[in-house]
Amino acid sequence: MRDITSGMKKALANREETLKVVSEVLKAPIPVLDTYLLKDNDFGRDPGAAPNFPAIQKMLDIYAETGMLPKLDVAQFKHPTIVAPLQ
Repeated sequence: MRDITSGMKKALANREETLKVVSEVLKAPIPVLDTYLLKDNDFGRDPGAAPNFPAIQKMLDIYAETGMLPKLDVAQFKHPTIVAPLQ
């Protein structure tokens, strides 16, 4: 967990470089990533790891609009009993 915490601090400290790295790994254009990555609407930053399904849907919509993915409905990935945070 210390490494994850340290990594997030580094990612947040230099968002421009983080966008470049994520773009390289995901093969997603920086302008697309810039719409959500490491911003308040980024679904991956909830402290309890609860998925933000509306934010995930927005990301999927952006990817569909740019031709990166076909149109997807985030509801197909939602399971009623398996969702963070789990106690």
